[in-house]
Amino acid sequence: MRPARLLLVFLLLVSTAAGAAGIDFVHGKAWKDVLTEAKAQNKIIFLDAYTTWCGPCKYLQQNVFTDAGVGTFYNKSFINVKIDMEAGEGPALAEQLGVSAYPTLFFINGDGEVLHKKVGATDVAGFLDLGSDAVNPDKQFYTVKKKAAAGSLDPAAFHQWVHDAEAFGETGLDDLIASNLARFGGNTGDKDVLELMLDHAVLDAKALTLLQRNKAGYAKLLGRTPAGYDAALQNRVMRYALVKATAADSVNYAIFRSATAAYFPADALRLTSKVRMTAYANDGDAKKSLDELRRIITVPGMNLRAEELSSLIVNQFKALMQSGRAKEFIGLIKTWKLPAADAANAYHKDFALLVLHYINSDKKSITPLADKILKDARASEEIKGMTRKIAERG
Repeated sequence: MRPARLLLVFLLLVSTAAGAAGIDFVHGKAWKDVLTEAKAQNKIIFLDAYTTWCGPCKYLQQNVFTDAGVGTFYNKSFINVKIDMEAGEGPALAEQLGVSAYPTLFFINGDGEVLHKKVGATDVAGFLDLGSDAVNPDKQFYTVKKKAAAGSLDPAAFHQWVHDAEAFGETGLDDLIASNLARFGGNTGDKDVLELMLDHAVLDAKALTLLQRNKAGYAKLLGRTPAGYDAALQNRVMRYALVKATAADSVNYAIFRSATAAYFPADALRLTSKVRMTAYANDGDAKKSLDELRRIITVPGMNLRAEELSSLIVNQFKALMQSGRAKEFIGLIKTWKLPAADAANAYHKDFALLVLHYINSDKKSITPLADKILKDARASEEIKGMTRKIAERG
């Protein structure tokens, strides 16, 4: 157990014995006065940016902020403030801080500078770890970002920061990733550099060719299966193809398909249809988006795999529910032939059908499908977890 975590556990035990009552939030102060107080005390502000209708916000308020150990650590380390982002100063502050989801948990210094943040709820242990990171300059997200921009992070530290940045929804990462990769010299023998390229960067044709030609060795270095490596490489190829095919907010699908075919000829047709389907969905045209999904499932040569099928159905959940086309897609998937290489992943086809039967309110079909998936030793825990939730809701 790391020392900081050990300290937090100790504080939790001590505070529980003492009967602490959770976080003591500041009330009735204007934001400018909170900043003044933070500066005077040389303390960081913890800001819970919440709304009254937000379920995860209520979870934090009821189950995490009230915890004795949390109270001991946060009351000692921070000036704690809760602000409804839809009332009083909230809307202006939300715009200033760029709040786009709730809850957003901010750690801000007396100058109003954001040092660290997290979007979404967490449990007590995660919240204690979040606070521990917020008081550590080597862990503060935006402090580390400055180091990343200055080019002073090693590949491992920069890779971790990029991973966190994408989880936080940070924008404008492409140029920063490119400049740091250039600084690292494209050293694909370094695992972190290789993962930055494969999972995060916008790559040119030369870099993509390098990743493709050496994929057996690179997959081994990263500890990935050939299929897992190919899936990640496909994402980079699609990003490259989109850049190449997009002009004036319009995608030339012929160029996109040609660019993807240079690396994944057997998948180019399906990848192009997926991009077209996404474009229709983004334009709010659910009918065309679902028509394109139908093409992906039914047209020969799409090279569709079971895992991707279930992912597509989940991603189109809202459109399928609103369109009344779930029964149509149940028929399509029942007749869709599982590729021979996908025998071990048949549960993904079952899960796609389970989701569609749930949309169609067909309780009689849900139970046997759910039982089949839950009894399948090959089914992933993620799929089993979602299956249990569907079965419970019926």
